Amino acid sequence: MSIVIPNRDEARVLKQCVNGLLHETRYPNIELVIVDNGSIEAAVVELYRSLEREGRAVIVPFDRPFNFSAACNAGAAAARGDLLLFLNNDIEVIQPDWLDELMRWAERPDVGIVGAKLLYPDRTIQHAGVVFGLGLVSHIFSRAPEGISGLFGSSECYRNYLAVTGACQMMRKEVFRHLGGYDERFRLVFSDVVLCLEARKAGYRVVYTPYARLVHHESYTRKREDSAQDMELLARYLRATGFVEDPYLHPELDPKFFVPALRPPFDPTPRQYIRQYVERVLSNVAAG
Repeated sequence: MSIVIPNRDEARVLKQCVNGLLHETRYPNIELVIVDNGSIEAAVVELYRSLEREGRAVIVPFDRPFNFSAACNAGAAAARGDLLLFLNNDIEVIQPDWLDELMRWAERPDVGIVGAKLLYPDRTIQHAGVVFGLGLVSHIFSRAPEGISGLFGSSECYRNYLAVTGACQMMRKEVFRHLGGYDERFRLVFSDVVLCLEARKAGYRVVYTPYARLVHHESYTRKREDSAQDMELLARYLRATGFVEDPYLHPELDPKFFVPALRPPFDPTPRQYIRQYVERVLSNVAAG
């Protein structure tokens, strides 16, 4: 199985990630494919050389302005495994069997993409699935404690979703090729979401498992940024595909809260919120 990691410098973060993959993960048959976007730190260059000498990684040069989608596609093209895991460089391994759990799901023929539970360093939830209708699209249960349970059920249950985050997305190589990879028009964000939507359109399930737990030091090497261009592309994609609402988010939940809460009477529904958000984005573009 191949793990594709886009990276630029930040030796400490990358070393922690690589050490967890190679020495703290139970599954042994791992190929690391690190897509390097012009690193200049001596410690990173030495780490690359060490990994290559030991036959533990393939370093793929990516000598162009950063594009998350294109970097992932470049890594996938160099990968030899039948399973692909796209992983951020700021992921920390905290349990040895996390990869086995993802693989069990990714190998099911009806599953297209599977994602893990990601935690912030303080162990609150960063990702337990992606839903439309919180804002436009957001991580449900974000900043909630592990084990939370309420109106939407629990963060500790297997779930079908429309999407899981690209910070940790696993799929079979045949699925990745069938879907055409990540859409490189999306430079920073949302190509992971669109890939999941395309998987569902193709008849696959997108699955979240809470039993693959990782810590995500979110956007450590790149400040989080919702690109206006990427947002416009997503809004146009949703309108072109006739997207109306998320079938996995109850219409009586409040679109203002990541931790599910009951929607007050007469407040907009998640479906209305999606429509209004898309219309606002495209109206702003038209207004120049």
